Amino acid sequence: MFELTFARLKHLQSPNRLKDAMEIVAKEADRLVPVDTGALKNSQEIHDDAIVYTAPYGVYVHEDLTARHPHGEAKFLEKAWSNKRSDFMKKFME
Repeated sequence: MFELTFARLKHLQSPNRLKDAMEIVAKEADRLVPVDTGALKNSQEIHDDAIVYTAPYGVYVHEDLTARHPHGEAKFLEKAWSNKRSDFMKKFME
């Protein structure tokens, strides 16, 4: 399992507000995740305080900077957070 966690923010807002904000980042990660068979993309889950990829090889795909993908890229979850951080915070603070 591979995840981006928001546990420190969990108690600052309502669970629905956190989930709505995490969905913004999850959609961006979904756009950036490498796709071969679709198994990694389809393994994305939003938990109470984390965006999780349950495919056992997710961390390897995320961290392998030497791999070339016809669709998607390495560091897809980190890049999603970087790209959508301000949108996340706006939604979270509404």
